Amino acid sequence: MANKEKMVPPTLEMIQGNPYNYTFDEVAKCMGEERAKSLFKTLYKNGVSPKNQTMTIKDIYVGGDTTKYAFELQDGYCIETVCIKRRTGNTVCVSTMVGCPVGCIFCASMDLFAIFHQLK
Repeated sequence: MANKEKMVPPTLEMIQGNPYNYTFDEVAKCMGEERAKSLFKTLYKNGVSPKNQTMTIKDIYVGGDTTKYAFELQDGYCIETVCIKRRTGNTVCVSTMVGCPVGCIFCASMDLFAIFHQLK
């Protein structure tokens, strides 16, 4: 069994540095529930401020029962999210890394995976 690293609870300085990195529970444990409620209301009432936005929607493709979103990260690379409508419900694939190695036929992230491995 692999050893799991213990997650260090965030400090007030860490939360103040970028509050979007933490869940409500993490903030409440550090600051107290009332201050956390106030902070989250302020953060999310008007949406994410541009300075803290880490990605933007670069492209949206809609075809048949599939909607594909390409999100451009701050470094210019992209990750994708694909929503496929089915008779039994929806399937959503969320790529959280540039160059996902899974290789789904509806996603271009595998192409970036191959490029990164050529660069290593």
